[in-house]
Amino acid sequence: VKNLDITKSRIKVHLPGDTLNITASIGSFGVRNGFFDLKSSEYRLASATLADSRLQYDNRFETKVKGLDYNHIDISRLNLSIADLMFRQEEKNYSLAMLVRDSHLYEKSGLTIKSLKGKIDLDTAAVHVNDLSLITPYSTIKGNIDFAFTTFDATNPGKTNACLDASLGKEDVMIFAAAYLPKDMKRLWPAQPSTIKGCIDGNMKRMEINDIAINIPTMLSGTLTCTLRN
Repeated sequence: VKNLDITKSRIKVHLPGDTLNITASIGSFGVRNGFFDLKSSEYRLASATLADSRLQYDNRFETKVKGLDYNHIDISRLNLSIADLMFRQEEKNYSLAMLVRDSHLYEKSGLTIKSLKGKIDLDTAAVHVNDLSLITPYSTIKGNIDFAFTTFDATNPGKTNACLDASLGKEDVMIFAAAYLPKDMKRLWPAQPSTIKGCIDGNMKRMEINDIAINIPTMLSGTLTCTLRN
């Protein structure tokens, strides 16, 4: 497929009993230089773009909560640009790779992502995120993550390595944590950004914490280096 363009379309899914509703509204969606091999289950795209779109996920059996509500998601102003997408499946094994060139969106909780970039490699064993860059009006997160899905298994766990450099604004912290923090902590949380920088390396049996520096102005400041063993 050399060019594929879809505009002003809407897809709505209702599960039996109306327990779960999913709606995707597409402003415009374009694919360039796509290859689809149904026999070998291999799919490739040179690039794909999504613009002016909306995604809604509503679990009607779950109570609504303040902040980011994972059971009642409403994403609008969704724009996404990816390149070099490849998906391959062989029996129970699969692999997915893509470069997220840019993405921005707004969620009804108030979360606004101005830019999201990174290279993603995913398979049945692990997910790898390189050159992650996430920017909101109040926060910045950069880093690299290698996460094995068996990291927390009791026997023969895999290994996880993650390095992050983050500056987190109060506005974003409250979107994610307001439903879980005590009232006094929410009231005292500083207006200045909190920062966290450092690396972890290990699994359920042994985890190395390397010079993680945490600073929550007026509340907490320190550096942690240690080894956790189970």
